Amino acid sequence: MLAAIYYIVRTLLRIEIDFSVIQLTRERILVLAFAFLVCILVVYLFGLVWLSVLQALSVERLQPFVLLQVYVKTNIGKYLPGNLMHFVARNLVVHKQGLSHQKIAFSSFLEMIFVVIILFFYFVLLKRQELAVLLQEIPYFKTSFLIIIPLVLLLLLFFSYRKRIYLKEKLQRISFSRLILAFLSSFLIYTVAFSLLGLSMAFLIAAFGNIELSASDYLHISLMYALAWLAGVIVIGAPGGIGIRESFLLIFLSPLYGEDIVLVSSLLHRFVFILGETAAFGLSWVGYKKQLTTNTKHKKT
Repeated sequence: MLAAIYYIVRTLLRIEIDFSVIQLTRERILVLAFAFLVCILVVYLFGLVWLSVLQALSVERLQPFVLLQVYVKTNIGKYLPGNLMHFVARNLVVHKQGLSHQKIAFSSFLEMIFVVIILFFYFVLLKRQELAVLLQEIPYFKTSFLIIIPLVLLLLLFFSYRKRIYLKEKLQRISFSRLILAFLSSFLIYTVAFSLLGLSMAFLIAAFGNIELSASDYLHISLMYALAWLAGVIVIGAPGGIGIRESFLLIFLSPLYGEDIVLVSSLLHRFVFILGETAAFGLSWVGYKKQLTTNTKHKKT
């Protein structure tokens, strides 16, 4: 965790924002404060998604509050080189609660599958043309859909063949009705989370660009932000998706709102987002320690 904090500080220092040039009016300060609070809340919302999946996969009694704090606390591990250490840290810490590494890893895998399915649904429903352009013009996403996803499916088939008896026993323990409920709750939570993130990004564009946005603008920015967030998550090697998310926002929002405005807004949002995640880390650390102390006292009595 100390290494993650070091990389967060280094990242904040590397974000080149000249605050002396930006006129921080009362309206803009309020928008930044709103974005900061949204980022804290969203980390916990994402944690609730993973928790609902883990609960659907588990037959044993879990400690939801402790596990949620673990998710938020280990979330900053993504800022370590590789963009994978938050999954590793989550596995190591949650395993101490008595859960198997396989179950924890599978819950994280399903968490990512859920968000891909949900965002794909929204794009097919609301932004079919943008999705078609994305698949045609951006090589990385074309590669993802045509190569990486089939490769993952083949690997899953291979391991399921190797471990078919083991998997059969494990699948029999899974309540698919609970898994469906977990997906539906994930659908609702992700909708709220990405709406808030998109709204905070739109407020920044409106405030720092002096632009009046319509309801369709807010919807467009929210969907594009969700796509940029997903790109930053799935690109291995970019700590926290830094640079990836901002590049996607520039590609899809600059034609409508101007390159300078989108660049400044996306950098400010990243800056506030990192501060929000760091604040959430602090809150989760305190909550995690308090809960462990409470549990220890209960065991002694």
